[in-house]
Amino acid sequence: MKDIIQKAEELNICHEWQNKMLKHQDMKYFCEMYFKGDDWAMEHDFPTLPLLQKYKGQTEEHGLYLDYKGTIKNKPHLAFFGSSNIVLEYDNFQVALVNIRHQSKAKIIAKDYAIITINVLDNAQVEIEKDPTAKVFIYKK
Repeated sequence: MKDIIQKAEELNICHEWQNKMLKHQDMKYFCEMYFKGDDWAMEHDFPTLPLLQKYKGQTEEHGLYLDYKGTIKNKPHLAFFGSSNIVLEYDNFQVALVNIRHQSKAKIIAKDYAIITINVLDNAQVEIEKDPTAKVFIYKK
């Protein structure tokens, strides 16, 4: 996992977060850091596709998916990279943050008072299906 830290250093991650990464060399912690600092991560296209490919199979349980195809329901923090093709379903007051990047395509189904914030970057595409009680906020960069 030193390669993840090295790439973050090359992209000028702040010293505080660099020290946290050095102290907690754990994939779960790194993925949690991604969501806490997703503004920096999105700005620097981090993690890179080669890093995600290298650690494919280790990041998914923590919310980071590369080239994923399938359906996920009510997961609060998700990020999709590469050429993912996904359906995300949210209901029952669920609150979620979803980042969609690169060539990914997502269909978001929101109902029963769910609140979803979606960041769409690069050439990603999003389709929204929601009932009147749900709120969906889309930010495109």
